[in-house]
Amino acid sequence: MTAEAEMLFERAATSVASAGLLLDAADANSAVGRAYYAVLDAAREVVAAHGLRDPFLIKTHHGLWAEFSQSVARTGIIAREAAKAVTGIEELGLAADYLAETLPQGGAGRGIEDAELYLAASRRAVSERR
Repeated sequence: MTAEAEMLFERAATSVASAGLLLDAADANSAVGRAYYAVLDAAREVVAAHGLRDPFLIKTHHGLWAEFSQSVARTGIIAREAAKAVTGIEELGLAADYLAETLPQGGAGRGIEDAELYLAASRRAVSERR
């Protein structure tokens, strides 16, 4: 794994830990937001590590998730359970950012667990590739 990728995964792990602190402070929406961006950054790194497409040319979150789904999840680069976790945190992230309601603590907690699962799987996928 490159030094840059290692730093990205360390930053993502810190973001997920911060999400746990935000959840403990009863700020479920912000907790999900931190977890979502950690997963987004890790997904970008998996796409880059596998040479599928330059992820920095993808201009939207939707575009990155579409590339991830097509090139990573469907090809088995990431385990099915981890790919499903991405779908869960993506949906929660959209709800946290764009809906007026406060997310339930339990749903946010599951989102953080999904982020942890995905980060571990994506770190393995990048380590095995580079």
